[in-house]
Amino acid sequence: MKKTLLFLIFIIVLSSFVIAAPPPFEIGSFVGGMTIETTGYEFVKQNQMFKAHFHVFNASGHPVFNDTTSCALHLYNHSGSHIYENENLEFDSNGQEWKADIAAGNFSDTGAYHYIAWCNDSSTGGFLASEYTVTKDGLDNTPNINSGLPMLFFMIFFIIGLFLLGFLVDFHKMEIVNLVIKRGCFLTAIMLMMYTSSLLFSLMDYSNLYILSKEMAFLMEWIGWAGYITAFYITIQALFDILSLNKKKKEKDVYEVNE
Repeated sequence: MKKTLLFLIFIIVLSSFVIAAPPPFEIGSFVGGMTIETTGYEFVKQNQMFKAHFHVFNASGHPVFNDTTSCALHLYNHSGSHIYENENLEFDSNGQEWKADIAAGNFSDTGAYHYIAWCNDSSTGGFLASEYTVTKDGLDNTPNINSGLPMLFFMIFFIIGLFLLGFLVDFHKMEIVNLVIKRGCFLTAIMLMMYTSSLLFSLMDYSNLYILSKEMAFLMEWIGWAGYITAFYITIQALFDILSLNKKKKEKDVYEVNE
């Protein structure tokens, strides 16, 4: 029984602490041609019009203007679909930069978005690709995931400690009492493992590891079912063990009386 229980617990432990690696997502700007600079915004307010501005410089660092150069801008939402396409950006009235007045309807959903801007003249060009986030108030609302790491590590060590107690420590000289306490340690550890896997999922979600949206959700469901099945198995096995120990105790008492 101990080997079977240890195997089930080992599988759940491995599943609970798996961290999926996010795919590489590279952004950058063209080197050697024109350089495009924006206002450096990272967060946009939901359902509010946004005024984007672009300054363009040649390879020597001198600004270029719309008398020789044209610029375009594309925006994409978190599913990769176009939400805005402008192949000929307007030049601002200040005579220094290109601009785009992006309607509020393009920012109806919160989450990560992406944009690509490019400019070119008759002989050269350049582009800038980057991402931004739409939030309800236009501010950085990303939680500090580092604050959750101490709690995560504490839970992991606490769970390991409960398993070690269940396997290595005898809590009471009465076998039935000792068995109940040991199985209680196992059940508590399994419930905490399921909670810890949820905590891990939340931390990864806050860190914008988008690959986890499906893969980690599937893993969470698997961990949940595995945890419930293991807890049910431990409970049923504990009942049978208690009945067996109780039967042995009665037989021993009868034998001692006959003696």
